[in-house]
Amino acid sequence: MEVGSIQRLSKKLGALQLIGFLCASSLVCAACAGAVDPSVDKVYASVEPVAYVGPCPISIKVTANITGTPSRVVTYRFTGDGFSWGPLHRSVIPPSGTLQVREMASIDAAHAGYFYRQVWIIVKGYRLDKYSNRALYNVTCAVPPPREFARTGNPKECGDHVEPRRAGVLCGATLANGQLVLVWNWKPDGCPSGPCRSRVDGYRVYQSLGKSHRLVVTQYDAALTVAALPQKAEALIGNCYTVRAFLGRAESIDSNELCVRPGYGQPLLHVVLTPARVMRLASGDIAVTFDLSRLSGAAVWESKLEVAIAHGRVQQERVCRTTVDLALADVPAWADKSPPAEAYRDAKPDANWFDATSAVRAWLQGTYSNHGFILHPIGNDAGDRRGCPPRDLVLAVDYLIL
Repeated sequence: MEVGSIQRLSKKLGALQLIGFLCASSLVCAACAGAVDPSVDKVYASVEPVAYVGPCPISIKVTANITGTPSRVVTYRFTGDGFSWGPLHRSVIPPSGTLQVREMASIDAAHAGYFYRQVWIIVKGYRLDKYSNRALYNVTCAVPPPREFARTGNPKECGDHVEPRRAGVLCGATLANGQLVLVWNWKPDGCPSGPCRSRVDGYRVYQSLGKSHRLVVTQYDAALTVAALPQKAEALIGNCYTVRAFLGRAESIDSNELCVRPGYGQPLLHVVLTPARVMRLASGDIAVTFDLSRLSGAAVWESKLEVAIAHGRVQQERVCRTTVDLALADVPAWADKSPPAEAYRDAKPDANWFDATSAVRAWLQGTYSNHGFILHPIGNDAGDRRGCPPRDLVLAVDYLIL
């Protein structure tokens, strides 16, 4: 094709259509080669950390290696779908032929999730832009737990955790009534000393019960780090509590545990109870119940389920261990199969007792019905569980008469 013919054709098709026509016709190979930027061969991006679960905000680092012709100027920017695009940058490819560029970003709870970052190489003229791979990352923001969870009987200390205009109702009246008042502190991770804007919706106070927790109070005002239980404090002696912060459906781990201690001078009494009923279940488990009627009206400080473990011989001497569940229904009605139960305590190596304090408290306070314990002896295999039952079961209780 003559030059004059190309010029006449360009007036009809326009510049962009002309380049496509020439490439398709294989007439001007230089034009085809010009569709790709010759200064950049490849670009690769990565993110650190790739996955994160914990307090926020968290800093992530995006690193990209741009490989191309030394001394060539490269225009680029960081893009992605997790947060806004970065500004335009211009850098020169060094003599090594590899330009390394970085971006730092702070990810808070509002921008957490599963996203990507990418590097966009911007090319002038009709040549095609280049893009790196999509570097994926996943950030999950965990809610920081409350700290310094404690009981208070001091109106001034209580008042430090509420708005001044509400201190009289939340602190003065409740303390005067002898109610249990709990206080704690909470700040977002990375917050300096002094006031910080709340990043939680509120707090939940739980009573500890072995492996489980029972919700007793929900504080929906994040500015109030105080809760008053409706019961008299002396009626809750021995109970243990924790508090968690929550944001939407997310909830923090437990704060420190607080157990309500007896007042000064209150004597502790001690009793050892033998089982009211012991049943061997078809599963090989053992159901045991204790009569707690003599403890009616008492405040339990501590209780231990003491188990003298039997020794057996299955080719070699061994000591059988056991785990403990709380029965959730009347056991005799389930004697031919496993009754409904809630996991309570794991087996303790080289120990013959379990902390049963929270269970005994819950039974006496009416939180749970007293259907007793389910013991699961752990043998070498399912067939020899009957050969190593716990024996000499007793329930030791330290308590106060209110």
